[in-house]
Amino acid sequence: MKVLHIDDNEDHVKFFSKILTSYGIEHEGTNSSREGLKLLKTKQYDLLFLDIAMPEMSGIKIVEKLNEYNLSDKISIVIVSAIEISLANMDRLLSLGVNKILRKPVEIDQILEIIEEIKNSQIRI
Repeated sequence: MKVLHIDDNEDHVKFFSKILTSYGIEHEGTNSSREGLKLLKTKQYDLLFLDIAMPEMSGIKIVEKLNEYNLSDKISIVIVSAIEISLANMDRLLSLGVNKILRKPVEIDQILEIIEEIKNSQIRI
């Protein structure tokens, strides 16, 4: 399994990296939304953990771009955000292919549960 994490909070990316690599899961992380989008266009991932509020480009914009590039159906997308997401934005994100929306702080068990759902499924979560 290959996971990408895009979040402008460096500590959050390090936290995910430490957890995932300790469970033998290949993980890449970036604090740049533009770099993250570039990685998504050039590499294949099974799962994307994505923050919403980032300075260069929002997570919503990244999801929109994934749809433009016909990539959203090739990856499971989990939003991990500290900000309150309106019901309208939640509906929009889900309609664009987001599979789950989690609130920070995220518990280790939540991360591992998502990984297991993907591992045990032949389709996206």
